[in-house]
Amino acid sequence: HITLIGHSLGGAFAISFAANYPEHVKKLILVDSEGIPDKRNFSVVVLNWLKDSIFFHGAAKAKENVRAIFRILQNFPYYFSTARFAINIDVRKDALKIKTPTLILWGEKDKVVPVESAKEINRLIKGSKLVILEGMDHDWLIHNPQELWANIEK
Repeated sequence: HITLIGHSLGGAFAISFAANYPEHVKKLILVDSEGIPDKRNFSVVVLNWLKDSIFFHGAAKAKENVRAIFRILQNFPYYFSTARFAINIDVRKDALKIKTPTLILWGEKDKVVPVESAKEINRLIKGSKLVILEGMDHDWLIHNPQELWANIEK
């Protein structure tokens, strides 16, 4: 048995895996997960992610952010198509099947996947626990991994 952690699009894949192979998953942890389609404008989502990546974490993370953006620009068609897929994926039917203990961690200031998605996933996965992290954005676990561990250990 494994503890399965999924962030963003990886969260949607984790939901699907936990729903279809429950015998392998002892705990599911979702972090700012995709999977609830909505009316988000794709270009606004990408712009918000770029703004958060460049400006939200300040100078301390500037070098890391520049490297990430450079990687994206080097293979832009791949990242573009993956992002478009991510905002349209729908895991609601799979979420309803999950019986595995589930922790949902979400950045309060996530501009990529809205907090409303967290609330919907929480509603769909019976018995799940939702924790909204004050002041955190979509990629908070990259910049603040201690928050991830602190919440997992509770």
